[in-house]
This record gives sequence, structure tokens and C-alpha cells, in this order.
Amino acid sequence: MKEQVRTLLRTGSLEDAELAKEELERLVKESNQPETTRLWRTICRWWKEIEVLIVTGATTEKVEATKSRLRTV
Repeated sequence: MKEQVRTLLRTGSLEDAELAKEELERLVKESNQPETTRLWRTICRWWKEIEVLIVTGATTEKVEATKSRLRTV
């Protein structure tokens, strides 16, 4: 499960991300565990933000570092 989440987050396109998300959903349903169900709900809740990460590569860390650099200019 953890590796599938990593795979999803490392994809290079929204199309690949969608396929990885479908595979994660399949694994979650197969496991039928409360922990994986919560994980799935979290992924779904944050899907728009995950799409932004995949398209831009911008993480909070990168955004905060850029803001810090801009403040010192």
C-alpha cells in the first residue's frame, strides 16, 4: 500500500496518476481495513492538491523556501 502511494506521488502526468490512483483504490478495497480506508479517503479529499503537486512539482517546502528568498530581496 505504501509503495503504491509513493508510485502515485512520483508519477509524471495526471494520466499516470489516475491509473496509480485506480490501482490504490483496488488495493484498498481488497485489504478491507479501517486504516487503508482512511488513507483512501484522505487521498480522495486531497486529490486536487495532489494533482497540483504532480503537474508543478511544487511542494510546501519548495513554496516556503521561495517565499523566504523573496522576503530577503
